[in-house]
Amino acid sequence: MPNLRTTAPHAHPPSVTLISPPATTAPRSSTTSPTGRAARHLAEKFAGLGIVGKVHQRGSLAVLVLENGINVWVDDMGVYRWWNGQIDTTGRHVYAVCPWAVPDTVARQIWSRTGQQSHRASAAAGALP
Repeated sequence: MPNLRTTAPHAHPPSVTLISPPATTAPRSSTTSPTGRAARHLAEKFAGLGIVGKVHQRGSLAVLVLENGINVWVDDMGVYRWWNGQIDTTGRHVYAVCPWAVPDTVARQIWSRTGQQSHRASAAAGALP
């Protein structure tokens, strides 16, 4: 958490200035927990496929936000979860689940889905496949 410093006391609520941590303080890594490490590992797999992602973590949940708009949740149950692009008959999103042990499979499945989305978008725009 950054250090906070308030300005001189006023009758109004004080303004708050954020101060960067000292240079000697190591930055907090978002990949120190098992979920963060699993999300970072998956992000590296996507980078190998040319898809950039950013890991966000809070407690025992991490989310890998991919540049193509897909979010992959990484929970402490040892699985990756993401919306597979389908909606069931009750109107709910259908999520795919895959264990941490196979990040290559997750990356390929999502990469395949994004390729399908690109094909659908270009077909809808009238482009030839």
